[in-house]
Amino acid sequence: VVYFGRCWARWIARHGGVSSVKEASYLDKAEAFVQDFLAGVAGDGSEQRPEGAFQGIVMAVDVSEKVVKQLQQSFQLQHILQPTCGDLFFSRSLIREGALLWLPADQPFPKNKQQFVEFIKAAAPYSYVLVQPPKATGTTAEAKKACGIHASKIRTLNSMLTGPGVNTSEQLEQRTYYLPKAFADSIPEPQRAASNKSDKESNKKSKNNKRGRQDAMGEETMTLDPNQQAVASTEVPRLLQGIVTTNVTDQKGQSDKLNDTKDDVITDERLADVVRAVADRFGSGCPPQEQDPAYITCFVALPGIGKSVLVNKLQQLAANTGSSTSDASNSGSSTSVEVLNSDVLKAKQSISGMRYWHQVCGAADSCRGGGHVRLVLADKNLVPAPRDNITRVTDIINKSGATAIAVIPTCITSPPQPSNPNNTSSRTPTAAAASASQQQPQQASDLAFPLELVALCMLRVLQRTSHEGGLDASLAHAMSVVVTFASYFKDMSLNQLKQQLLGCFKHVIELPVAAVADQQQIPAAVLDHVAEGLSKVQINSDQPLPAEWESQMCQLLSDPANAAAVAAIALPLRDCAARLQALIANIIHGGSSSSSSGGVDSAPAAAAAAAGLGALDP
Repeated sequence: VVYFGRCWARWIARHGGVSSVKEASYLDKAEAFVQDFLAGVAGDGSEQRPEGAFQGIVMAVDVSEKVVKQLQQSFQLQHILQPTCGDLFFSRSLIREGALLWLPADQPFPKNKQQFVEFIKAAAPYSYVLVQPPKATGTTAEAKKACGIHASKIRTLNSMLTGPGVNTSEQLEQRTYYLPKAFADSIPEPQRAASNKSDKESNKKSKNNKRGRQDAMGEETMTLDPNQQAVASTEVPRLLQGIVTTNVTDQKGQSDKLNDTKDDVITDERLADVVRAVADRFGSGCPPQEQDPAYITCFVALPGIGKSVLVNKLQQLAANTGSSTSDASNSGSSTSVEVLNSDVLKAKQSISGMRYWHQVCGAADSCRGGGHVRLVLADKNLVPAPRDNITRVTDIINKSGATAIAVIPTCITSPPQPSNPNNTSSRTPTAAAASASQQQPQQASDLAFPLELVALCMLRVLQRTSHEGGLDASLAHAMSVVVTFASYFKDMSLNQLKQQLLGCFKHVIELPVAAVADQQQIPAAVLDHVAEGLSKVQINSDQPLPAEWESQMCQLLSDPANAAAVAAIALPLRDCAARLQALIANIIHGGSSSSSSGGVDSAPAAAAAAAGLGALDP
């Protein structure tokens, strides 16, 4: 939304300005803009910049407004941002068009730092730091306050700009430039006089209490003895002076007159020399690399199917192997894995609905290069309700440039087993829906998820405690929620679901998570009651099923014999995660038969799951 607004403002500026927009002719302008925007020629300010212009984000710490304006003009930066502005959102267009984040000397970092921190971390790979040390020196209260705020800014910014996969300390040092002290804003005389008065009061209070000052950024107050106070009063300025002197001396291309801090007169010529020195240091910046291949895995599933446990185990496998898709043929590449839990994001950041899927696409955006692949696991149940919900979600993913992968957790059945356990040719499982007449009651709908799997999901929900989304045994209508999700797939067979998904996803994976052996069946009373609930639920109503149905369902699943029979059909989730890992690796590395044709990756999953049925055999 912010990017759209920036594009609109820039487009209007090039087409007559704000005064040209009249109420009677507003749509004439708006429709022309939308056509250019959709064509990709409305908002990129980079076409107005000369070839080789700086691309990146300059973070100006305590730099004066005069220097900021000169930098904006010389670097032809299209955006000047501040920590407190409401549109502080990172986008790749900021890099191409050039941006400067101004952190003025008289302002500490914002108290509500979440948005600010997210921006800094996203911009870190493309950031350059311009530092202006405080001009005030000595032991006055004003000088110590200025140096304290400055030192805290540097420490905080350094911690956010460095880290694994971002910048090393050496890389950040190469991207940092320290301005001469002469370019710092001086303390006005009235303020200086006031600081001298407050300094005397501060010294008097310090002697009486023997306590040090509290840092301006909220650090803990420390108790100091008189000797420590004497050191602390001069240590910060001395450290800053040492750091600045060292770095300014080491910077190439700086003349002696730039290091001369005695001369407070800043001429236009001197300012131009400093800006040229900064340009030499930063060069052409860091043009954004091409986006790494990204894959987003979506689970078309029901609550309680084991999705969260599955993705967490998959992430653990990735951590243990160093890469979720490591294999011998692709030893030079790496894959990073991130899990986004919709319930956690909703609880902590109020992100829900389609905003969640935009967040997922944002997490998939990576430009590390070197064969790096980004994999995002969307820990959320994707269902075909409301209407066209799946299409809307996949449109968002496809427009982001990521490859969408759908995972359908399935329940499989085993035909009679041969006497020779080593002969697995006849053990290939078939979908449970194919033998529904034997396993499901007469009134059961033709479901993509068989009643056995729905019952397993209900049992797991009843066994939950402290679920992030509140869907556990403490919820009075927990069983109704599971049945409602299952009803979204009512009158839709597994094959019909797969065909629908193939029209939206490039890859569709069938992942067996449950298996019903020929010798083991769930009691009919349990399946009958599940089917009754499916027949009564109303998709367009928020009302749960009758309390009598809910109570009876809980009672049936609480019976030890019934619970054991339902739990017995579950396949080990760690084995399921390993199979899913292998299937995703096959897709990423191009070995999947569906990578070009968009077929269903079901045969490998079914064959691998056949081994899991052996655990159910007597």
